[in-house]
Amino acid sequence: EAAPDPHHVEKDLAAADEVRAAVGRPGRGLEGFRSSHQDALAAQALVIRLGSDRRFTAYADVELIDALTKDRPGARRFVVNTLGPLAEADTALRQALLTYVQCGFSTTRAAANLYAHRNTVERRVSRANELSAVKVEDNPAHVAAALLVLDIAPDIVTIAP
Repeated sequence: EAAPDPHHVEKDLAAADEVRAAVGRPGRGLEGFRSSHQDALAAQALVIRLGSDRRFTAYADVELIDALTKDRPGARRFVVNTLGPLAEADTALRQALLTYVQCGFSTTRAAANLYAHRNTVERRVSRANELSAVKVEDNPAHVAAALLVLDIAPDIVTIAP
């Protein structure tokens, strides 16, 4: 039997103003409940720690970022050292690069996900890679992780540590 998808809660939240939710991974039995509850608490703590305005956070989506941001100044250094000037560049450039990585380095798939023309995505990815201190082809995991930190906490670079 497949585990339930916690993202259905996100759709329900769209209609409810001023409501936030953090959910853990689904589990079975008492231990599964405890584990899921701990995940949800960690997701909630992450959102609070990073000052995010997200209304829905699934721990499975942010587990890596949680590990990276336990120390906010360390997370800031990681983002700045990885992305360089890209960290403060146009959001569209960062989103294009992140989507490109998430789509398996396919500009065609990234363009479809972003509802943009393939050439536009190629230009944005190219420009983002020029600005990034670490090139996506050299370390895609670090670049993607740094971009995800910025996606969750866009102010992490501009607010003093």
